[in-house]
This record gives sequence, C-alpha cells and structure tokens, in this order.
Amino acid sequence: MWLASGSTALRLRCRLGRLALLHLLLLSGVLLLKLLRLLRMALFHLLYLRVIVLFLGGLLVFLFLLLLERLVIQRLPRR
Repeated sequence: MWLASGSTALRLRCRLGRLALLHLLLLSGVLLLKLLRLLRMALFHLLYLRVIVLFLGGLLVFLFLLLLERLVIQRLPRR
C-alpha cells in the first residue's frame, strides 16, 4: 500500500516537474520573441535614420549646386 501511494506521489512530482519545465520553455520563447521584436524595431529605426541622413545630404548638395549655378550665371560676361 505504501508503495502505491509513493509511486503516485513520484508520478505527480514528475508531472509537475515537466509542467514547470514546459512553462519555462514557453516563457523563454516569449521573451526571445519580444527581444527579436525590439531588435527588429531598432534596426528599422537605424535604417530610417540612414535614409534620412542620405536624403538630407542629397538635399544639401542640391542646394549647393543651385547656389553654385546662380554664382556662375552672375559671373558670366554680359553683352
């Protein structure tokens, strides 16, 4: 009789252990997905910042070329 109750307690502990392990695995998977989502957002922001910097740099070059063109046109000899 004692063997049967001890065996039941042992099976219950094994099931609880497996359940706890499964819970930890699921929790770590969720945390990993959240970290990947944060990393993806950070990479997206870095890409967005890089595009903006390139756009502003191109805009500055365009404005410089417009200014240079105006200066060249003013220096042309007039007839």
